[in-house]
Amino acid sequence: MLVEFSIKNFRSFKDKTTFSMQTAPYLKKHKDTNTFQFPSMNLLKNAVIFGPNGSGKSNVFEGMATLRDLITNFAAPKGRGIPKLPHQPFKMHDSNENSDTEFEVILHLDKILYQYIVSFNENQINYESLSILKKSKDECLFIREYDQEEDTYHYWLSSKVNDFRNLTRKNILYLSILNQFNDTHAINIVNWFLEDLQIVRTNYELKHYGHLLDRLAEDKNLKDNVVRLLRVADYNIIDLELKEKRQKIPGFIKEYFEYDDEEEFIEYTDVFTVYNRFDSNGELLGATSLHADSFESRGTKKMIIIAVILLDALQRGKTLLMEEFDSAFHLAISKFLMKLFNTKLYNKSSQFILNTHEVSLLDNDILRVDQIWFVEKDKDNNSDLYSLYDFNDANDRPRSDITYANDYLKGKFGAYPVINNHVFDYNFLHRSEDE
Repeated sequence: MLVEFSIKNFRSFKDKTTFSMQTAPYLKKHKDTNTFQFPSMNLLKNAVIFGPNGSGKSNVFEGMATLRDLITNFAAPKGRGIPKLPHQPFKMHDSNENSDTEFEVILHLDKILYQYIVSFNENQINYESLSILKKSKDECLFIREYDQEEDTYHYWLSSKVNDFRNLTRKNILYLSILNQFNDTHAINIVNWFLEDLQIVRTNYELKHYGHLLDRLAEDKNLKDNVVRLLRVADYNIIDLELKEKRQKIPGFIKEYFEYDDEEEFIEYTDVFTVYNRFDSNGELLGATSLHADSFESRGTKKMIIIAVILLDALQRGKTLLMEEFDSAFHLAISKFLMKLFNTKLYNKSSQFILNTHEVSLLDNDILRVDQIWFVEKDKDNNSDLYSLYDFNDANDRPRSDITYANDYLKGKFGAYPVINNHVFDYNFLHRSEDE
């Protein structure tokens, strides 16, 4: 599970910024439903990042996706690698453009608390370390640091870590090399990024989720649960039909992706939504099906995909990052899903991190103050990420009865667009009275 993620000098984040899924101290509200309780710490099941468009909230997810790409692009021994590393520094200040991007992640995996740090530019890894965090004394597994004056790397390797320095190039992570040679700790971390971290973008065309639809076709129980979830969310879909299709591979596609000469077709799963069909008197005639990608609305297709992703995550204990959670959903459905994320009965080991600008989701009946985060930009276009927990009362304790939405709309927490209405008096579009 994700404990913390920190970014520095990445896109709109100039300074080191930390997002945490660890519960804040002293909070008891929704403890039994909204948190996982471990001997070493308590973690949140769900967090929501609020902020206006352009504030940088998506860059938190992009940072996690970039770290995943950095780790997993070199995870396979026969991988081609990439000529340049994904260095995307803060470009609003000339002192940052040539500086390293830095990521730090803390993960709770198999009862072990890992801390992994990496710093890099577009050409090479400049710093990398892996540690196991413990109550008494942290255990460092390795440190790798580039010495610019000597143009070489200095390593510190624990006795538990094998020496593969001669196999490690400047643009390859030592963590990835350890993974290739079956180091247990490296495998745990790389597998979490490969299998347990899922980032849901804003494209909800069903054809882009073939791997999930394949699971839906193979697992009748999963499909039945998806239909049940759709019905609970007030969709009239009574079933989903999944049909295997074959499509001939165009020649230029075969050449570009290096298909074998024998491969003439690709197979994929197509989805049809099934509805009850009635006559003019309202009598049930039977069922009819629609090709989902052709006839269903964006919202319905999104709900089908989200239902599959959500139930898959709940079943497999994944950490799910979802962009623009509120788009294409009715508010009631969004709140229903958030309640499901935080349920004691259904969510045993999954985390759901959402970003949105839907103020109505600031619901203190669903969320704790430590589950709510805000992002805003300062005058230098630097994004700032902070928790609602930071806004404490006189006793330095968060108020459990705070009216989140009203106070947010009043600007109490920041991260709210300020519109200068006086510009209307100054003809800011330079319109003439004759137009």
